[in-house]
Amino acid sequence: RIKFFRKGEILKDQIESLQKLVKLDFDTLFCSHNPQLTGGKEKLIRKLDYFQSLYESVVYHHKAGLSTVEIMKKVGVKDDVGIVLLTFNDVSPRYLITSITDYL
Repeated sequence: RIKFFRKGEILKDQIESLQKLVKLDFDTLFCSHNPQLTGGKEKLIRKLDYFQSLYESVVYHHKAGLSTVEIMKKVGVKDDVGIVLLTFNDVSPRYLITSITDYL
């Protein structure tokens, strides 16, 4: 499960890409973060399910008028000052939420 995004990433774009990928026939997944020699497609399907669920939940809370911080708490995304400082604010758990709310 992704815990943070880079500034400017858009979750909906990643969902659309994953939807295309899971239509293909494959088992091995070469990923620089965590290569999967077997079961790669199933892992991408789980990632897609997580992203879609997160997207729907964030949209729901955003439409209810919650702030980014409140939405983070509702969906279980925790702020990480260390990663924000280490990346000079280029990567943040907050961007995972704003990658949805900024594009509604």
